[in-house]
Amino acid sequence: FCVRREYQRRGIGRLLLSQVIEELKGPGARMLYVHTTSRMPAAINFYRKNGFTLEAMLRDFYGDGEDRLVFSMKLR
Repeated sequence: FCVRREYQRRGIGRLLLSQVIEELKGPGARMLYVHTTSRMPAAINFYRKNGFTLEAMLRDFYGDGEDRLVFSMKLR
């Protein structure tokens, strides 16, 4: 998910994430994985602040110098 720039830093992303987590816990999901580009420091900071751990980096996945980052969160 993504929050438009003019609405960021208002807790909307955190609220959306908490709703996703609650929905996933119901059917018994164990893990949540998210992918982002290394060129989005705001997204990287958001995921880290909200309890995600960097699991993998695929170097130059999107192009030279632009890595794909995979973050995870244990739901149980």
